[in-house]
Amino acid sequence: MKKQFYILALLFISRTIFAQLDVSTAKWKSKVIIDGKPDEWSLPLGFYNTETKLFFAVANDSNNLYLCFQSNDEGNQVKINVAGMSVSLSSKGKHRCNATINFPLTDKKSRFAEDDLIAEKKPDMASLKNTFILQNSNMDISGFASQKGVIPINDSSGINAAINWNQNFIMTYELRLPLKELFGKDYKLQDLTKTISIEVEVNAVTEPQTGGVDGSQAAINSTGVGAVGMTQGMPGTGTLRKERKPLFDKNRFKEKFFLCQKPEAKKQF
Repeated sequence: MKKQFYILALLFISRTIFAQLDVSTAKWKSKVIIDGKPDEWSLPLGFYNTETKLFFAVANDSNNLYLCFQSNDEGNQVKINVAGMSVSLSSKGKHRCNATINFPLTDKKSRFAEDDLIAEKKPDMASLKNTFILQNSNMDISGFASQKGVIPINDSSGINAAINWNQNFIMTYELRLPLKELFGKDYKLQDLTKTISIEVEVNAVTEPQTGGVDGSQAAINSTGVGAVGMTQGMPGTGTLRKERKPLFDKNRFKEKFFLCQKPEAKKQF
């Protein structure tokens, strides 16, 4: 009951704020530990996107940009693990950036709970959490000042990522992106006054293929494992696609925000 109330509160508050702001300003945070735990963030997160089913918030200090995403939808969490997700940042003007983070990655790992997701079975979220943390230690990045390609999620450059779950299996995804990696080492925070665009994409799950017109043959997923019975009673993949359309489509959103300038210290009287 408490979990349902929490989710309804998140949806109401976040959708209200999301609808009111076209361009938001990041919050000032002096330090965020990138561990997939939302301890430093105000909950519920300030924004919600219906297509990706992600809550999100943006913050910065003088040195870093911080991003936080949350999902309370179990199917969406499995989709992100199976298909992957990308976060891109871009800005124009004198200080410009064009960087992308792909995390989690989907190559060379077991696609845990993919069959459950497609068959609409309830996934084992405890196993998903444990499997995910063991398998996802790298990210693929591009467009940064000094780093590119596949790097550790706790890279010494300060480009860091983490995904974790709380006791209610709400997933939190955090990113720390050094401003010098986005805008170059000679940036000055007071000069970063242009809007920054953030684009988030949750990739599509590979659509199962069936043999025969009637769809009676077992579906074969992208790992080559037969998902027996998934198409029984269906006239073909058209019905499967209609029923599972969110899984097989890429979901995205794009928003703009301003960096927060350092708040002035309050005078003591």
